[in-house]
Amino acid sequence: MADENNKILDFYFRVGGIGRDAQYHEEHYTEKYVGDYSYEPLLNLVTKELYQVNPFRVLSLPINASMKQISRKKKSLGLRIELEATPNQIRVGLLPLEPAPDRDLINKSIEQLRNPHSRSIYGLFWLWPMNLSKNEGVNLLYEKKLRNALEYWRKKEYFDNSGCISKHNLAIVFHLTAIDIEHDIIEGVATEKEIETCNSLWKSTYARWVDLINSDIFEDCFSKQLRSIDGIRLPSDVLRKICQTLPRALLSINAELAVNACFRNDFVEFKRHFDIMNSSGFTGKVVQQAQRDAMFGRH
Repeated sequence: MADENNKILDFYFRVGGIGRDAQYHEEHYTEKYVGDYSYEPLLNLVTKELYQVNPFRVLSLPINASMKQISRKKKSLGLRIELEATPNQIRVGLLPLEPAPDRDLINKSIEQLRNPHSRSIYGLFWLWPMNLSKNEGVNLLYEKKLRNALEYWRKKEYFDNSGCISKHNLAIVFHLTAIDIEHDIIEGVATEKEIETCNSLWKSTYARWVDLINSDIFEDCFSKQLRSIDGIRLPSDVLRKICQTLPRALLSINAELAVNACFRNDFVEFKRHFDIMNSSGFTGKVVQQAQRDAMFGRH
C-alpha cells in the first residue's frame, strides 16, 4: 500500500498538483450547487464500470419499464442463454454491451431495478423519453441509427420544453461511448485515433453535464422522469442531494481512471485524465475533491 501511495504522489507532483488549471474555468461557469456534498449511494455506484453494469443497458430497457416488462426481459434473456445462443443473439437492443451479459449480471441487474435508490441513480445515467408517447431518438438507437439519433437530439437540445431531455441524452451517449473506449485503452487495444475520439467525447459530455447541472430545470426534469417509473417517489431532499453530488461523482470516473493508469505506470494516461478533469468546466474545488477521493480515499 505504501508503494502504491508513493507512486500516486510521484505522478501527482509530476503532473503539477491537484486541480492545477481548474480555477481558470470558474470564470466561464457558475456552479448552481455550492458546498461539500457526499450522497454516498451515488458515489458508490458511479465508477468506470457505470455503463458496463447499468441494469437498463444490461437488459436493454427504458427507464420507465414496468416490473412486468423487467420480468419478461429476464425470462427472454435467460432462455437465450439456456439455448446457448451466440453472443450476437444475446447482445441485442439499445447500445448493447460487449461482451454480452451473463446470467449473473442479468440477475444482479433485476435486483438493482427492484431497489428504488439504485434504480433512480442508474435511471439518471440512462436515456430519457421525451414523454410517454414519443420516444423518437431512443427508437432510432433501437434501429441502429446512432447518427440520426444524435442529430435528432442536437436539433432539440436548446428548445425550452425538450431541450433538457435532449441535452441529457446526448451527454449519456457521449459519456457511455467515452467510457467504453477507456476500457479498450486500459486493455491496450485502442488506436491513437480512438484515443483522440475519446478525448473529444469527454469534452462533449462534460459541456452538456455542466449546462444541465447549472440549469434551473434539470432537477425538475429528473424528478419528472422518476415519476414515470412504477413506485419511485424519492423524497425531495434525496433528489437534491443526488444533483448536488453529481459533479463530484462524474469527475470521480476520470479520477479513478487516472489512478488506474498510475498503477500501470502510464504517466501519459494519468496526465490525460487530470487534463480532462481540469478542463471539464466544473470549479476547482469539486475537481480537487474528486482527485483526492481517488488518490487517498473518500473522507
